[in-house]
Amino acid sequence: MSKFKISKDATLETVLGTLNKPENYIVGIFHHMHECKRLHGSSIVRIGVMGEGKAPNYRIEYDDEQDYCPNTVYGALDGKSHKILVEEDVLVDFNWSISLMSYSEVQALLGRIRNFTKTSSDSTK
Repeated sequence: MSKFKISKDATLETVLGTLNKPENYIVGIFHHMHECKRLHGSSIVRIGVMGEGKAPNYRIEYDDEQDYCPNTVYGALDGKSHKILVEEDVLVDFNWSISLMSYSEVQALLGRIRNFTKTSSDSTK
């Protein structure tokens, strides 16, 4: 089995085809993003770029306008267990993708995985 490094600009969308359990993985991420958004008003995610892309670690960030900081780290989490990683892992930028996905983008991705479709309010059944 060959190991490869995930592209530096990868997102959840671009690694979807390599994930072991895409729906479970995205649900775990979305749960933590939801909690971050509830506490801080915003939530974005970037994935780790080391490994094979089967369950990449991920880092959740938020906009901290109060401290004039564009992206503050909420936490870095293990892609398999969805548990917090040690502090040093959060700070090493070269481990993380340069591309981000917003809360609404991850929500839409989860909807596509589950084959949910939007319905207009005026549609008939």
